[in-house]
Amino acid sequence: HEVEITGTKDDELFEVKRLSDNETAVNIYKITNNGNTKDVPYYSRIFNNNETKEIRIYGIDGKDEFKVSGNVNRSIKLRLIGGPGEDKYEDLSAIRKNGRRTIIYDNHKNKIIPSGETQLHLSEDSAVHTYQYDYYKPNKISFKPGIFYSNEDRIFISYTYLYQKQQWRKSPFGLQHKIDVKYSLGQKAFSSTYASTFTKLLGKWDLNLFANYDQVRWTNFYG
Repeated sequence: HEVEITGTKDDELFEVKRLSDNETAVNIYKITNNGNTKDVPYYSRIFNNNETKEIRIYGIDGKDEFKVSGNVNRSIKLRLIGGPGEDKYEDLSAIRKNGRRTIIYDNHKNKIIPSGETQLHLSEDSAVHTYQYDYYKPNKISFKPGIFYSNEDRIFISYTYLYQKQQWRKSPFGLQHKIDVKYSLGQKAFSSTYASTFTKLLGKWDLNLFANYDQVRWTNFYG
């Protein structure tokens, strides 16, 4: 699953340590008005890499510092999202097998010390580091029976399966699969439709797939 961690409007130090192939530690410290970092973190947690696939850390505001370290074979994907304040980023981590797992989202006015693991998404558009408080939407799975009437099939019954998976910053969903199976009582025949959408699969481009099967194909004659 994915985890979101938010800071505050104050100055803070976000410290991420890739401890091993199985564990990642996140600590958040307050930075005082005179620039000193508190000795004890107000947030501290160790994540199991087998349970957590992605960590998103939002600075929200203030002059924050983000420090990432650790030398491992594989690790959690880490998204660091700053804020409107001038932030500092330091990525000293190294991941040998599934690298480039530290992704920074902010503008060009920040101080960034990257490593070979760092990906940069920098933009003057404030949307790049905006935290959406109502962002979270659960994945959706539904099964829906129905009964319908049409001129071609007369009365038919249907069963529809819908699966929606949410993905970060993809609206209204990351991907969707929809399959329905219909049975015409008058024609005693099945038909089925499959439709899927992959949002922003290639940059801003979506991919839509569609397939249809009808046991009876209608032919209309005019004259």
